[in-house]
Amino acid sequence: MSHAASPGSPQSPSASLARRLFLLVLGSYVLVALALAGVLVAEIWYRAARDLDNELQVYRSAFHDPLANYMWSLDREELGAALQGMARLPGIAGVRVLEPSSGEVQAAAGTTSAARWLTVERFPLVYRHEVGETLVGELEVYRDRLLIVQRVWPAIALLLVTGLAKALILWWIFRHLSRRMLERPLGRLTEGLRRLDGHGGVAQPVDSGVAERNELKVLEEAINAMSRRIAVAQRERQGALDELAAQRDRLEVEVEARTRQLAGARDRAVELRHEAELATQSKSRFLANMSHELRTPLNAILGFAQLIERRAAADPGGTAYADPAGNIREAGDHLLSLINDLLDLSKIDAASMTMDVEPLDARDLTDSCLLLSQATAERHGVPILVEIPADLPPLLADARAARQMLVNLLSNACKFSPAGRSCRLIFTAEGAGVRVAVIDDGVGMTAAQVATALVPFQQVDRDPYKRHGGTGLGLPLVKALIELHGGRLEIDSAPGRGTCASLVFPAAGVVLAMAPARRQAR
Repeated sequence: MSHAASPGSPQSPSASLARRLFLLVLGSYVLVALALAGVLVAEIWYRAARDLDNELQVYRSAFHDPLANYMWSLDREELGAALQGMARLPGIAGVRVLEPSSGEVQAAAGTTSAARWLTVERFPLVYRHEVGETLVGELEVYRDRLLIVQRVWPAIALLLVTGLAKALILWWIFRHLSRRMLERPLGRLTEGLRRLDGHGGVAQPVDSGVAERNELKVLEEAINAMSRRIAVAQRERQGALDELAAQRDRLEVEVEARTRQLAGARDRAVELRHEAELATQSKSRFLANMSHELRTPLNAILGFAQLIERRAAADPGGTAYADPAGNIREAGDHLLSLINDLLDLSKIDAASMTMDVEPLDARDLTDSCLLLSQATAERHGVPILVEIPADLPPLLADARAARQMLVNLLSNACKFSPAGRSCRLIFTAEGAGVRVAVIDDGVGMTAAQVATALVPFQQVDRDPYKRHGGTGLGLPLVKALIELHGGRLEIDSAPGRGTCASLVFPAAGVVLAMAPARRQAR
């Protein structure tokens, strides 16, 4: 387990920072010192080389004339002695004199071999006489290469020792100042930050120990201000958490109560839905039973009315009761139509309507519908025009339902069209299906009135319609029957423009695929 380093330990952040600063300063100092030392060494080396050259010139000047005289007089003994004296001079390893024309050695002293550590310099020996000057030989002086190093080494060593002493003094001064001005204040600030507890406060204010106002003092003030703001923010946060916890508890109670209410409302809605379904089923059964109960005596009444009409027509004296019998038959027919519509709607609502889908001939279907709608068309003075294309696709539908839908639409078109206007029955291909449109030139309806007319037992409240009566079952029944075929009813109408009611029968394959499914579901 690792432990935090103390402020004064070498591993503390402040010590690491001080070490880095010292290394930076030391590196800078070393670079500058090396540059200065290089300049000083070059200066010392240059001066030493210049002094050696000056010494050699002095030696040459001192021995030139004697050596030239000895060479002129061919005194080899004195020449050798002079060379021996010159070879013993400081900085000279050896000397020799050469014949100028042949290069033959006339005399030599000291070391004159071609060693790598020796340098050779040649000087002419000129004898001066009354007539002029004569070159009598060449002087070769051999010097030690390491002589200049021996000359400059003490100065370089002194320079290195001085630089090292300066570096040590700089290190001591920097170490003392860094501990006093950097490591200790930063260590105190670090310890103060560590004392920040988990709730955002501090045990005591952070004190860096710096008296003057500098960057560390500003940092100390900033840390203390930050700790105070943290403490305030922590208290506010804790208060907000407490408030959130209280609100959460209240919300949990409210949600639990609301859940119980919703559960009760859901159970009540299920009960009401079940009651509504039972009421709907009861209504449908009641309508179906009542329709059957009413159709039986009504068929008998219609039969007796027709019998009375026939006898009145055959008996010349029966005209007195022929008209009442006709009125009874017409009222019975209307009532029977109403009962049939109610019975069909109740069957559809009870999902007990069966569809016998078969191919229908459009012309045969039209003829039967025109026969049933002829009386209504003649009574309102509205002729019915028929358009059937020769390439019409097969129309698959239940014959009775198709006839019932077209008769209802034709009856509405005749009733709501002005006398003398025509009503059109148009068959067209709709993709692979068939569209049957019934178009009139009546007063028309608005979109809201069309929506009202499609609701069972609802009638459009407009004056031109009131004289025609009705129960409001025609269009709802047509819509329900066409949807049983998988088709749709489309009504395009506008006031003063008439109405176009279209039955869109789907393709034959769709009708055949849907009809068995409906039978199986019912």
